Amino acid sequence: MEDRIFKYIALFFFFLSLILGTVLVYISIPDRDLNKIEKTARDFAFYYTNYDYKKAEDYYDNMIFLTTGQLQEEFKQENNAKNIKLMKSMEVQSSSKIDDIIFTKLNSTTAKAVAFVTIITKSKSSDPRETKTILYMRLKKVNGSWKVYSLEPY
Repeated sequence: MEDRIFKYIALFFFFLSLILGTVLVYISIPDRDLNKIEKTARDFAFYYTNYDYKKAEDYYDNMIFLTTGQLQEEFKQENNAKNIKLMKSMEVQSSSKIDDIIFTKLNSTTAKAVAFVTIITKSKSSDPRETKTILYMRLKKVNGSWKVYSLEPY
C-alpha cells in the first residue's frame, strides 16, 4: 500500500514539475513586440520633434515611414510643400531629448505609448526656446511592423 501511495505522490510531483517548468519557460521568453513597440514610439517621438529647414523633406519621409492610416495620410498631404517652404524661409530648427517613454501592449496588434519630451526650437527670427511636451501615441501592427496611427500632443 505504501508503494502505491509513493508512486502516486511521485507521479503527482513529476506532473507538477513538468507544468511548472513549462510555465517558467513561457514566462522567461521575452515578448519581442515590446522592444519593437518601444523603438517605434521612441523613433516617432524623436523624429516628430526634430526637424531642420535644411532637411525639411526628410522630416515628412520619416513621418510617413513611421505612421499608418489617417495620420500617415495627413503627413502625405499636398500642403506639406507649403510647410517645407515656410520652414526654409523661417530657417526653423528643432532638437529634442526623449526624457522618458512609457508603453504597453494592449493585445497582439495594438499598443499605447506616452513620451515625455524636451524640445528646443529656434528660427532666424527668435532665440532658442525650450518647451516640454507629452505625446500620447497609439500604435498598430501592420504587416509585422509597428506603426503610429494616432497622436495626441498634450
